[in-house]
Amino acid sequence: MISLIIPLFNEEYALEKLFLELNQFTENNSNRVEVILVDDASTDETFVKLEKGIKQLNQNVNISYELISNPANLGYGASIKRGIRKSQFSNIAIMDADLTYSFTDLNQIITLFLNEKFDMVVGARVGKFYEGNTKKKILRRILRRIVEYMSDQKIPDINSGLRIFRKKYVSQNYRLLSDRFSFTTSLTLVVMLNNGIVKYSQISYDKRSGGSKVRLTRDSIKTLGLILAVSFFYNPLKITYPILLLTSFISIFVLVLSLIHFSLLLLTIAAISIFSTILIFILGLISQLLSMSTKNIEV
Repeated sequence: MISLIIPLFNEEYALEKLFLELNQFTENNSNRVEVILVDDASTDETFVKLEKGIKQLNQNVNISYELISNPANLGYGASIKRGIRKSQFSNIAIMDADLTYSFTDLNQIITLFLNEKFDMVVGARVGKFYEGNTKKKILRRILRRIVEYMSDQKIPDINSGLRIFRKKYVSQNYRLLSDRFSFTTSLTLVVMLNNGIVKYSQISYDKRSGGSKVRLTRDSIKTLGLILAVSFFYNPLKITYPILLLTSFISIFVLVLSLIHFSLLLLTIAAISIFSTILIFILGLISQLLSMSTKNIEV
């Protein structure tokens, strides 16, 4: 039993093909599925075409459809959250409406998820349309390395929009998960930092219908901030360790200089630096203990 959530914003030109593929998906699917389409206050004909398209879909007895319209443009993550709140099943699948993902690949990750009992299965994108320009590659690589450090796991694709996961990881962490495009990245961290088992399955990534709605630099900075916030909530020592190493190095370096030059000023700076290091260490330990006491994901 699966709830498939598809967020949409100004996707009127993609809907004809989307409904064609959705129809084929529902016809050939033996699982009980509900499809929740969330229109994020589109300014084109998206909502009108969604209403019309749902009426024309073949009515498979195993499939139900629901259309949600946001009262204002709330964001990609917020739209998915609204869909999850409306969903009736404990397994959630998400995919974009811009034709970059295929329902064949969706079936692939659903089968893997149901057969192997993973906590989340993610479609790891490959192909020229995924790679993007040099700036996009560099920013994506930096974010991926940071997430891998925070989670202690290899992550082929940190923000793929095609995935299936257990609903509990969202329903117990709504506030930690981004309302914008960083939703998938924050979800990956939440699942991994709660010891969830994540499987990556290689998928194709096609040319999108229409232009990208992501503002690369701005959204990357917001994503970085969110990564640090989620990581600090679940594993504060991962954040404080590098700071401790840096302040310890500075303390020792200044202390040695003060002894070499017999400088009272340098000795005072070294003392302040040592005190700061000890304080950061204590705060890190307290934060870690608080983090351990607030983890409430059921195993």
